[in-house]
Amino acid sequence: MQEVLFIFNFNMIKNVVIYTIILFISYYLITLVIPNPVPIPEAPWHKNELKVSLLKTQQSQPPIAIVGTSYSNVLDMQQMDSGCINLSFGGHTALDGILLLRHQKIVPEKLLIEINYGNFDTTGWVNKYIQYPTLFSINPYENRPTVYATGLLVKLLQYDYVAFSRTGQYVDSVAVQNAMVILKQPESQNHNIRDLNNYTIALKKNLVWFEEQGTSIYFYLMPFNPELCDLPYLDKIRTTYLSVFANSDYHFILNPDCSPYFTYDGRHLTAEEGEQFTRTLLKTIEIN
Repeated sequence: MQEVLFIFNFNMIKNVVIYTIILFISYYLITLVIPNPVPIPEAPWHKNELKVSLLKTQQSQPPIAIVGTSYSNVLDMQQMDSGCINLSFGGHTALDGILLLRHQKIVPEKLLIEINYGNFDTTGWVNKYIQYPTLFSINPYENRPTVYATGLLVKLLQYDYVAFSRTGQYVDSVAVQNAMVILKQPESQNHNIRDLNNYTIALKKNLVWFEEQGTSIYFYLMPFNPELCDLPYLDKIRTTYLSVFANSDYHFILNPDCSPYFTYDGRHLTAEEGEQFTRTLLKTIEIN
């Protein structure tokens, strides 16, 4: 009886393995023959993973490297020279990008550091990639099963997902105004800089290496909705960075013109606004 059960279990496991292999091979071939008709925008955490994975093939001397938060995700890399990289991570800080660059020994000619946020709460998530290099993997987002299936469904139903995504034209003015009410609250502002002094000191320590390699370093603020550009916490950021890095040769772009931007939610630019600010930022860098 036990022998019969063993044979049955073995055959069942063998069949599961065979069918699983066939399923994976079939799915891979389908994605090659029928590409995802509607690539869905990446969720922030997936976009973060993809950026980390692509560092494996990065040249050691990119013309420009950007490090920052989700605010800088919208910068238009197509306006920049080939080889430029954007290590702006949704939900994390510029310090994470700097730690990755150092670990990979990537020395950019110009290092652009977004400073809209200074808080250790979300810093350090890249340590898992630094400590466990095997986590670096390239998995095309558009071919992940759920994304692929969603793309087919969107195409079938002719749903205009772009209009309701941050990459599209759609902006709900009421939602933006409601979001700005919250952002104006002292609690929201204090959260963004509650560890600003220690954060800037940690930045300073890690930037010494880049300075020794001859990298030009730029600190910049991303523009917000004009109603938010004069918030007290942004003034605190400006004065802190100018103080901590007073004796350096670093460049400061701390007063962006916010007037052209309505934003998606008070703080994040839409894709079109991101293209516009990218042009402005690159011109400013050329002058400095």
